[in-house]
Amino acid sequence: MKNNSKSPFLGDPNQGIYNAAVKQYKDTEIRKINFHIVFSLAELIKRMFGPKGLNKMLIRPKGEVLITQKGSKVIPFFKTRLPITQLLSNLIETQEKLCGDGTKSVILLTAFLLEKAKKLLELGIAPQTINIGLLFAIKKALDTLETSVVPINKNSEGYLKDLLRSIMMNKLSFQAKEYFIDLILNSMENLIRNNLKDFDFSNIKFRKVVGKSIKESELINGMVIYKNRSNPKAPTYIKNPKILLIRRNLDFFIPDNVKLNREIIIQNPTEYNHFLQFNTKFYRQIAENLKKHGIDAIFCQKKMNTYFIEYCADIGILALELFGDEEINTLSKLLKIPIISNITNFSEHDIGIADELRFKKLTNDEILLIKSSQTPIFTFLLRGGNNYILEELEECLHSALKVTIQTMKDQKVLPGGGALESEIADVLKKYSLTFYDRLQYVLFEFGTAFENLPAFLILNSAGDPLELIPNLRKAHASGQKYFGFNCYSQSIQNVVNQGILDGYQVKKHLIKIAGEVARQIIRIDGLIMVTNKRLQETLDAPGKAVKSQEHEDRLREFFKRTENKMFSE
Repeated sequence: MKNNSKSPFLGDPNQGIYNAAVKQYKDTEIRKINFHIVFSLAELIKRMFGPKGLNKMLIRPKGEVLITQKGSKVIPFFKTRLPITQLLSNLIETQEKLCGDGTKSVILLTAFLLEKAKKLLELGIAPQTINIGLLFAIKKALDTLETSVVPINKNSEGYLKDLLRSIMMNKLSFQAKEYFIDLILNSMENLIRNNLKDFDFSNIKFRKVVGKSIKESELINGMVIYKNRSNPKAPTYIKNPKILLIRRNLDFFIPDNVKLNREIIIQNPTEYNHFLQFNTKFYRQIAENLKKHGIDAIFCQKKMNTYFIEYCADIGILALELFGDEEINTLSKLLKIPIISNITNFSEHDIGIADELRFKKLTNDEILLIKSSQTPIFTFLLRGGNNYILEELEECLHSALKVTIQTMKDQKVLPGGGALESEIADVLKKYSLTFYDRLQYVLFEFGTAFENLPAFLILNSAGDPLELIPNLRKAHASGQKYFGFNCYSQSIQNVVNQGILDGYQVKKHLIKIAGEVARQIIRIDGLIMVTNKRLQETLDAPGKAVKSQEHEDRLREFFKRTENKMFSE
């Protein structure tokens, strides 16, 4: 006899399994939510894409206004509690951290791939088949990327200039852009080339000072530290200074500095005078000992005694205190010396020498400049009208420098202007014809997803994609793989000849992680999450063991009642 009763697995999935604080979303529901979030974010940033993309005005929680073209600045305004938002945020952070550029491209490519996946799902193609097709498509796209590489050599200064112009194209005015390109190449190029393998991007520092024009910014071989002179008599300029770095407090009466008994019993005025004389003699002796060794400056990570600072100033030694961990460690790298703990016992190897040390007044701030032509440390001293301009300028230079340094290591670049994406689209469409099942249609659709990137590049440059995309397809179909869109001439050209380039690692990484994230999202068929955090905390609180036991008993009873139905034919 046929059993008409429904299996418990086909009923409410929350029944008897989850507590009241937990909710489950089924496959169609969670896919709808995930696709909606990705498409919404892509819709928000797609007008920001490309050299002539537009900016967004954002108002932060504290009322700060920010005008930006960075995709990473938009993510925090989405609901961070949703898992898909956290996934997209991690996607942008990874792209920014590793490559310094391509944050908008990685979101748009993810959205375009998922848009095609959504269409395929609606046609009844299984998620597993779509995932296999996407895996093949990404592998083929990366192979095509390698065949589209433009090799360069260490003397290809023109390529580096073109790459910097491409990255900074829409972020700075022409005059400011050319100023910073020359500043970067003239000041850093030789050192980076000679020490390319050992060059660390963290050696590049940024310091921002409000006031004056951005073209009055400087690139300094050395460090800029926000410090005032500790004493009016201290020197303001020292040429070829000898410098010591100290980690511990320079105060006799701060515990653990010297292994001496600090308990002093004073019984009469004479003993008190002796104590005061000891205090002054002790610090004067240390300062004079430093002078004998030719020390011109001493920087301490912690506190210094005021007597010691004053005696140092009297004899022409600059003594500064309270340096942060990052500052003191960077100084150690700049001067190529260790940070010592004992000021009375040091060797010549503990003394660092710089080219010059100078205090400089900028607007309302006083800064300390430490310059050295042999240092691996560079500092951009950025000037600008307000903090928003300076913040955008720092991000622009950060991206340009990271891509350029990585390019010098890779010795290769890629064609820009959508040429790479158009070539990938052409290759994928031809590749799809080698399959004779549903994968043919899947691969063809993912090929058109890559073609959407140059379409928006054209659209945001006030061009007509319906007119130009067919011309782009025709060029690539005939083997002209370096043809892309020139946003200035509004035409399809050989972009390599025009100096329109992209970073190799930027493109390679964004294709790889966009494909991986899209595949992860497609594979998700359910979401289990706590929707009532307060109730969940109450249920997990101590003293709820009885309720928990009751829940387990009800669960056992549920399975016992339905055992025959669950395992009968």
